[in-house]
Amino acid sequence: MNNKPFKNSLIFAIAPSFWGVGFAVVENGTLVDWGMKATKGDKNSAAVAQMEKLIAQYRPSVFVMEDVHGQDSLRSERIRSLAKRLCALAEQAKIKTAAMPRREIRKIFFADGRGSKDALAAMIGERFSEELGRILPPKRKAWMNEHFRMPVFEAVASALAFESFRRQQLL
Repeated sequence: MNNKPFKNSLIFAIAPSFWGVGFAVVENGTLVDWGMKATKGDKNSAAVAQMEKLIAQYRPSVFVMEDVHGQDSLRSERIRSLAKRLCALAEQAKIKTAAMPRREIRKIFFADGRGSKDALAAMIGERFSEELGRILPPKRKAWMNEHFRMPVFEAVASALAFESFRRQQLL
């Protein structure tokens, strides 16, 4: 991760999933935009095309996502391939990239660094209650699949964790 200060503080964070890609645009702790881009067919190519449009629209200073190649990542090969393609897309657009390890993201939100996705989503939903409160996924039961909106909350968490990490590095 590049720890140099950024001139512009617009962060574009993503969270790829089985359903598509959750995204969040954050500037100085303010949630500017968020959503879920569902994909079908060639999911990776569809996701790259959709993220390319969002990058062109927002022109972020940094592109952030969970480190899908880290030791603690259990992401599928398709998601790892998608992450490579999206990072290459950001670099091609001359946007700095940052891959945040999952454990580092969790440390920002939980004192012991441990916490469920549901707990993290609830924290994000509470912080941005007007924007995200109504789309907060229901708490997942052991037999349930992950809710399709969960990547939105993961993307917001990645952006906020990156902002926090960057602030700590600049102190």
